[in-house]
Amino acid sequence: MNCNFCGILNTLESNETYIGDLEFGVLLLNVNQSFKGRCLYISKQHINLENLENLESHLYLSCNKEILYVMKKLKILFNAELVNLALLGNKEKHMHWHLIPRYRNDTNKNNPPWPNKEKILNKDEFHSLILLIKNNINRGEEIDREYSVPTRS
Repeated sequence: MNCNFCGILNTLESNETYIGDLEFGVLLLNVNQSFKGRCLYISKQHINLENLENLESHLYLSCNKEILYVMKKLKILFNAELVNLALLGNKEKHMHWHLIPRYRNDTNKNNPPWPNKEKILNKDEFHSLILLIKNNINRGEEIDREYSVPTRS
């Protein structure tokens, strides 16, 4: 299997975009920061988006629980109006989400975030942004408690 995202997962220690691990996925800072705080969440398990309908619901719900947690943190951290979520699979088939903070002064407000002019930060700005997010994303009880899935008795 030749999966770019599995390759990324196997080399996280040397990946300059790596923010941190959650239980079911990892968080990376997108190189394109046209929307400040734009991140990528990649599931730790290789799940082919072409077969998403066959995925066990608990795994999908667990990933979504982490996405909601990160989304909330990004919204607060960057004072974003909302955070767009995109699960596409057009190019990369490994299950992943784009988390894209949106702001009141967006140049393409009320439209999808694509296309948009690319913004590449210098190395120091990029590293500072990673540290800012990393210091505000804490894996633990907060995710489980706040986004628990009700069970039937």
